[in-house]
Amino acid sequence: MNYDTTNYQDTWKARRVLVTGACGFVGRWLAEALTLCGAHVTGLTWDQKLDSTPFGHGRSQDIDFISSDITDTGFVSDCLRDREIDTVFHLAANNCNIGVSISPYTIFETNIRGTYSVLEACRLSTAIRRIVVSSSREVEKIQLGSRNDGIDHVKSRGKHHPYAVSKLSAELIAQTYADLFSMPIAIARLSNIYGGGDNNWNRLIPGCIRTLLQGEAPVMRSSGNLRRNYLYISDAVRAYLELAESLSGSAAFGRIYAFGSSEAVSAIEVVEQLCQLLGRSDLRPIISTKSEGERVDKQEVTDGLCQLDEWKPKVDFETGLMNTVEWYKNTHQGNTTSGLDPAVVKSYEY
Repeated sequence: MNYDTTNYQDTWKARRVLVTGACGFVGRWLAEALTLCGAHVTGLTWDQKLDSTPFGHGRSQDIDFISSDITDTGFVSDCLRDREIDTVFHLAANNCNIGVSISPYTIFETNIRGTYSVLEACRLSTAIRRIVVSSSREVEKIQLGSRNDGIDHVKSRGKHHPYAVSKLSAELIAQTYADLFSMPIAIARLSNIYGGGDNNWNRLIPGCIRTLLQGEAPVMRSSGNLRRNYLYISDAVRAYLELAESLSGSAAFGRIYAFGSSEAVSAIEVVEQLCQLLGRSDLRPIISTKSEGERVDKQEVTDGLCQLDEWKPKVDFETGLMNTVEWYKNTHQGNTTSGLDPAVVKSYEY
């Protein structure tokens, strides 16, 4: 997966950047892209067994990985000070967003306490110039409106899963720090991100690809008719970089920005395309319809939220899906060492 970093090198060259969740799917691609732009990147991860395997463009060795609990404000503060960090991308999160397989306490500790711990460390730093906090469209299940469109209250329109609640809380915490301390914080809500390197097999695209590569029929937890907006990983990285660059004036502080595609695709359409790309049209998907509370995306993903001027995705869904399939096929065939171990099911992004 190649990045055109020409437009970003002037901004990021020699900058000192911290990426939390740097061993997660999106965090790894973002951290590697930043190194291509000439930034000095520190990757914060929870796992002491750090995986320095590159995802595709061989720059993981340029990331300085460190392991710690993001709720340790003292450690994060020391990291920001000692490494003279000027930009923080806070992507670390527990991404268990369906079912009850993990306790609410664990999700809240990581996603809520982790957010205010990182932001408090940023508040105590004198060098921070940009902070981007990653949120989720899952908050739309339980929240209508935001301060961006003048609505200052929350209305429920779905069941309150701990993940959605935690990400909405993280947004409010980020806005609080931005308001009270004029901190350069922006919040990003991205559509469903997909691409090579996602080892969370509970997600539709990587899970289906792995199943098909194993010669098995994919099992769908929903009816397959729900439509979602998808964003290819390289466009997600561009979104984070350009959002951080936009934090040059206080008008952007505390705002929530939406990034996504206007093209909504049903789950069954995704599976059928993957079957064709992998030459397994003989494996018909099994519809289980066991899942409840699945989010239904609107056709447009930016209603009531801020948008960056002239930003739009560059990779269409068909191309992105082909690129994704090729990445996993190469991995499955042993051309990389990232692996498609069916025992590795990551619900964490950090």
